[in-house]
Amino acid sequence: GDTGPVTYEGEIFRVKDAFIDPRPERPIPLWIGTYGQRGLALTGNHADGWLASLPVLEFDVAVGMLRRIRDAARLSGRDPAAITYACLVVVSFDAGASPTTRLIAGPDEAIAAQLVQIIRAGFTLPIVSLRQPDQCERFAAEIIPRVRAGLQ
Repeated sequence: GDTGPVTYEGEIFRVKDAFIDPRPERPIPLWIGTYGQRGLALTGNHADGWLASLPVLEFDVAVGMLRRIRDAARLSGRDPAAITYACLVVVSFDAGASPTTRLIAGPDEAIAAQLVQIIRAGFTLPIVSLRQPDQCERFAAEIIPRVRAGLQ
């Protein structure tokens, strides 16, 4: 791209003969965490990724939004698979916690099955927040292999 100086004059900000250095080695991906219909369409048309928060959204609603982004990408001539569909998920190893669409909980097998369901619905990058942070090794050793096996 252009490596010359940039000048911009807007209502609030002005820049004269500015340089952007150092330039990144690769394009910086743009991820959007929007839920409105117009924003979802813009995400499908232009963004590199979408970030949904499953503790906030009902799962079926989030999946519908993901489909809206995929449709918008297709309509604009983009490959929907080129977009990263990330989602924040909260996982609890608390045996007494009831799994909901907003909390992944239960025995190891149930936690893995819920994560497999999320991935199969189209989310390509689950971002896991553990309610018990001291259980990271358990998550890595017990849950991740079960999820991988469930996706085979």
